[in-house]
Amino acid sequence: MKNIYTIFFLSLFSSTAIFCASNPILDFVIFDHEKVEIAVENDDVQNNRVSVRLFQDILSFKTVDKIKYIQVYNDQNKLLYQIPILSNKLEISKGLFETGLYKLNFYFSENVDVLSTQIKIK
Repeated sequence: MKNIYTIFFLSLFSSTAIFCASNPILDFVIFDHEKVEIAVENDDVQNNRVSVRLFQDILSFKTVDKIKYIQVYNDQNKLLYQIPILSNKLEISKGLFETGLYKLNFYFSENVDVLSTQIKIK
């Protein structure tokens, strides 16, 4: 009986860890260009939390709230950059990224909520 409980709890913790470590579903494309595609969660679009532009290979983000810092992850979920921003505007050169998939998390000063974006460099 003890083994059954042990197996049950181990499988429960394993499945919880797998689901918690997975990336959120970023299902709404807010920017689609021949060089870059950017997606966010649908809730963030409905709240108009972020707008994006591309001008001469510079990605320009503008948010409603002041950004405290951002984190950039590669497709293996490895942290590449953590950059303090302290503004509601951010410009990043596309040249910092190679072709592939990246995750950009915005952390805001006013609340604990995180805005996750998925960037696909083509």
